[in-house]
Amino acid sequence: MEIEIWSDIACPFCYIGKRQLDLALAELNLDTSYDIVWRSYQLDPNMETPPEGTTAYEYLAERKGFSLEQSIQAHEHVTRMAADHGLHYNFDKVIMCNTHKALLLVKKAQMLGKGSEVKEALFKAHFIDGINVDEDAALKSIAEEHEIQISDFDAEVVNDSKTLAQFKEDLALAKQIGMRGVPFFVFDRKLALSGAQGKEALMGAIEKAMSPVY
Repeated sequence: MEIEIWSDIACPFCYIGKRQLDLALAELNLDTSYDIVWRSYQLDPNMETPPEGTTAYEYLAERKGFSLEQSIQAHEHVTRMAADHGLHYNFDKVIMCNTHKALLLVKKAQMLGKGSEVKEALFKAHFIDGINVDEDAALKSIAEEHEIQISDFDAEVVNDSKTLAQFKEDLALAKQIGMRGVPFFVFDRKLALSGAQGKEALMGAIEKAMSPVY
């Protein structure tokens, strides 16, 4: 089975969705092999890193037209949801930034069979550790933690033709599907599930996609 997941490092529901998928796969204990393919999607591809000190609360309020209080309440809701899945979001430390480079690193890691590990590390860096995932040094450090040696990040990741081609393919597929948000799961190109709907919904989708009559 192939499980494709469109997601963005800056999407808090994507990290929750990843954890829900981990739980679903563990509970199903499938007797068949499966491959997880991480596909790229940017919620704000034209984003410029805001001035230093801009909080996640302020950024969302400005982008969505919320009041600061509404933004704080929205983040508190997501924080509680994440905590239910063992994830301790720290929005006070989150550094808002463009995720283009981080998503390219995931594509690079995936070609080396380490996509899920690096994706997890990037989510943790962004939402829990308060690391700027748009900085080459931080991204190289995460890569090295997973035994991916990168000397020149621009040459080996950002401007690598194969990595860029796969990134662009992901975006083209998302447009072709008509995707509006993430996380977005596709199972064997038979069935899709949008959003972090929970472990049970993912288990049901996987079982349905695996059914010989579907």
